[in-house]
Amino acid sequence: MAVRQNAVLLVDNCQVSPRTNEGNDTWGYVNVNSAEFITWRSAIGVTQYGDLLLAAGNSLSANSLARALWAAGACYAMQLDINAPYVLTSLFQPQLDGSPKPVRFMDSMADNPARFLTTQVNDFMYVTQDETNYVP
Repeated sequence: MAVRQNAVLLVDNCQVSPRTNEGNDTWGYVNVNSAEFITWRSAIGVTQYGDLLLAAGNSLSANSLARALWAAGACYAMQLDINAPYVLTSLFQPQLDGSPKPVRFMDSMADNPARFLTTQVNDFMYVTQDETNYVP
């Protein structure tokens, strides 16, 4: 229903932000020497129908990430983490005992997928879902 972050949105009102070609001051410090600010990046987006999109990969600029989400139908998208090993998305599969089994969204993501089941020193994020129109 809402997002909050420090940077501008990658995609806003179903349009790629014109600011996606800006550098480190807008999209975060890149650890590599790159004129295009290419690095590992991740983002989350929402389509006009409320579908959730997740994008991540190596060798991405903010612009290429925004365009990929837009091409997938994102009307709103925000950048998450950048630079290896910080880019990590974990999926949690319920086990028979009710405990969550953390699994990496992509095998090439370096960090431990259980990272989000422990206290974080710097980052905090949560996602909620509006289930008012949920149909089982």
